[in-house]
Amino acid sequence: GFGAFYGCSSLTSVVIPDSVTNIGNYVFYYCDSLTSVVIGDSVTSIGSSAFECCDSLTSIEIPDSVTSIGDWAFNLCDSLTSVVIGDGVTSIGDFAFHNCDSLTSITFKDTSTWYLTTDYTDWKNQTGGTETSVTSPSNNATYFTDTYDTYYWYKL
Repeated sequence: GFGAFYGCSSLTSVVIPDSVTNIGNYVFYYCDSLTSVVIGDSVTSIGSSAFECCDSLTSIEIPDSVTSIGDWAFNLCDSLTSVVIGDGVTSIGDFAFHNCDSLTSITFKDTSTWYLTTDYTDWKNQTGGTETSVTSPSNNATYFTDTYDTYYWYKL
């Protein structure tokens, strides 16, 4: 089913408290007035399509506590210009930042060794991917919105 705030067009700002560990699938789907999201330090996962179609969201910082970002998580966030991905993230689903037409910068706090794959099983097993540099925030934005938008990403 859809999340608690599904289609909530009156919601402009969200602070996710430290008591929350998981942002569920579709929870903020189509909250098209949401401009500000602060994610608490206990959150470990961001679900599929969690922020999909949040047209007013301009930037997001994923805290170091988060380990996974789901498929389509920020798809169609048309105003999103910058993303910071915490060093705890080891797994990013396909189409996570697809169709984010304004996105110019994705900064990885940990740029060590990231892999991408089109194979779901390889992604889940964290094997068989192609090593890809994520040191350039502008290149990363291009990868995630265009070049490699259908790929799964992981780091070991």
